[in-house]
Amino acid sequence: MAFLQRPKDNEKKSLFEKVHTISLVFTLNKIPEKQKIDPYKIVLPHPIYSDSTEICLVVGDKKKAEFKEKNLPNIKKLLSIDSLRKKYSSYEARDKLLISYDLFFCDSVVKLPLLQFFGKTFIKAKKYPIPITFHYKVPPAQLVATTRDCTFLYISRGSCINLKIALSSHTTQQITENIVQSLEKVVAKIPGSWEAINRISIKGADSIELPFYAKPEKQ
Repeated sequence: MAFLQRPKDNEKKSLFEKVHTISLVFTLNKIPEKQKIDPYKIVLPHPIYSDSTEICLVVGDKKKAEFKEKNLPNIKKLLSIDSLRKKYSSYEARDKLLISYDLFFCDSVVKLPLLQFFGKTFIKAKKYPIPITFHYKVPPAQLVATTRDCTFLYISRGSCINLKIALSSHTTQQITENIVQSLEKVVAKIPGSWEAINRISIKGADSIELPFYAKPEKQ
């Protein structure tokens, strides 16, 4: 998997070398009947997001002050439904919001009202707010961190599913562990499971797809 990773220290590299995402590409033989806006959360042993990931969290109007006091990890912007209406009613403002943060989370109780603010652009960019069910049994900071450390499986109405699985800065062992420990969980979430999958490939940002599974032909 060396071709997916960053250059070694003794190789020439740019001063501002960027870490790239490595993805799994699932090629399906049957297009899913329904699109799922909310992604499945898949826990990775070696997360692709970190303490430097910038997250926008959307909560109910009455909860904003409460959440502001909780010092939640990675939350760089805290929005209420009211502030969305007032500050992000235009397409231009929402487009700017889209590119300002790496991830968007929301309190699950405001998930439905968000449809009027986060439409096709956010869904296409796979940045539609990911719901978190906040409850008293687990500290909010822990719930945010646990969600951040997942990768997110989106089921769309297409013949391919792309899943971010690792980073070019990960070692070969870390990439392998992420794939091995998540693969069965991912396949179980795809409608039709293994029967619906023709091929699974691994792909870097600037590399070709490298297939490592092909559905056996029926005898």
